[in-house]
Amino acid sequence: MTKNNVPAKQTETGFSIVDNPQSAQTIQAAFTEFNLTAADLTRLKIPAGGSIAWEVDTLGETKAEQNLDVIILGVKGNQKAWWATSVDDSAGDNAPSCISTDGINGTGINSLDPTATTGTHKCSECAWNQFESSRSGGRGKDCKDTSIVFFVLGDEALPHVLTVPATSLKVVKKYAMQLLSRHIEPSSVITRLTLEKAMSGGGHTYSKLAMSKTSDLSEEQADKTRGIAKNFMDRITGGDSLAGFASASEG
Repeated sequence: MTKNNVPAKQTETGFSIVDNPQSAQTIQAAFTEFNLTAADLTRLKIPAGGSIAWEVDTLGETKAEQNLDVIILGVKGNQKAWWATSVDDSAGDNAPSCISTDGINGTGINSLDPTATTGTHKCSECAWNQFESSRSGGRGKDCKDTSIVFFVLGDEALPHVLTVPATSLKVVKKYAMQLLSRHIEPSSVITRLTLEKAMSGGGHTYSKLAMSKTSDLSEEQADKTRGIAKNFMDRITGGDSLAGFASASEG
């Protein structure tokens, strides 16, 4: 408060979700009027081949960005997906054969047997969830482990989604633990997403996620984003929203 008991004006963050008083209503409208699900959100991908630039789609154009400053609304880990058919043989239909949204139970077909039927399977008992099961060789799993990061960019009210592959899962976990140990919620800070070039044990170059905190939101701003994040995550992870997202994912 100022000396005249007038609330001090908050410094603008450059994030619509914080600065625009209609941001919560905009997200709510996406759910109520358009039945928003995770599969409808704009996706961000970690590129292949060691690229260190993000490709961000916005209003019909794609921009290359070295750094992305975001506010994270939530992270959903323990996502799994397995494809019986390779991308090359999928004839355009590349929905996974079996998915799990909790890392415990998988739903679908987890067999190469053409007579196999859809069912529910224990991920811990599935042959494709074991190391060295990859059909492309190496020590990895044939079933893909991922996490999903929901975040907003500066000038956009609706969240984006980033699917984090196994090669970057430790990065997400380490960053989340660093915030947690300081009693900081991801939605109360501005996070920078960058890419680093890395090399696998087999000599293959790939892109790896890097995450860092650039600044804190004020207490008032954090209260706002915290409420928006909770409402969004409660709705986007409810029902079949995540299952639909996994079914629309690429192998």
